[in-house]
Amino acid sequence: MKVRAIALVATVTVLLVGPLAVPAHAATSQGCSGSISSVDDQGAPLDKVTVPGPGGTNASPFQLYWAGPVTWTAQTDQPITSGTWQLTIQNPSWLFALGELVTGHSHGLDGTFASGQGATSFTNSFTPSSIEPLTLPGKYEVGFTVTGNGGAECTGVISVQVKDSLGRNPLWWLAFILLIAGLVMLYAFGISKLTRPVAARKRRFVANSVAGLFLGAGASLMMTLYGVVGWSMTAPDLIIVVGVAIGVGAGLLPARTLRQPTASKTRVGSLSS
Repeated sequence: MKVRAIALVATVTVLLVGPLAVPAHAATSQGCSGSISSVDDQGAPLDKVTVPGPGGTNASPFQLYWAGPVTWTAQTDQPITSGTWQLTIQNPSWLFALGELVTGHSHGLDGTFASGQGATSFTNSFTPSSIEPLTLPGKYEVGFTVTGNGGAECTGVISVQVKDSLGRNPLWWLAFILLIAGLVMLYAFGISKLTRPVAARKRRFVANSVAGLFLGAGASLMMTLYGVVGWSMTAPDLIIVVGVAIGVGAGLLPARTLRQPTASKTRVGSLSS
């Protein structure tokens, strides 16, 4: 059983843990420069970052509200009249990559633009919810690429934190349900073996492993939604692995068994008269 448990944990680790992503130390860009600013849910200024610049890091990401307008200005090294743009999440965790695949955005978000006459200075504003209605709060390493029709290119990376009302987000409720289900199952099938003896020795290894998976997935989703860890890091995957490991450990705990009472043998002697 122990050998199979070790093999299971190793397999789960290989499947869940992706390549280690190195968070950006600052907002970077090549072929262009500019700034981006956002407002809060009340319309007041929230954040502003210069690209390239010291802001927009993993420790201090650019903050924005999904339903609030974002304003940007840019200066390109070469004139651009029209072209394409693309936004991608850098080194996404498997959970986020699965969500991108389901929504049909495995390649990120992209589109075309036309600026009229060739220019090197641009300014515009947009609301993220108008581009992608699905709100997924959390912290991201976002890569952007703008390619002009004449071959001019602007690329960069910036760390962004999306803020939103989590109580209205269905993923928050999914994480909450997974956490509760995982804790209840872990207690019922694992921890309870330490608090009360049982008549039969039962490990319930599979049930505890599933409980650990629920617990890890719920904790991972909850922490990414709050921005404690980023969607572009291996931390969400590692949290799930820790949850599975806890479940496997609980499944291997020995059960406290009740000793079955032994019938006492009574010797009946013959009475001598």
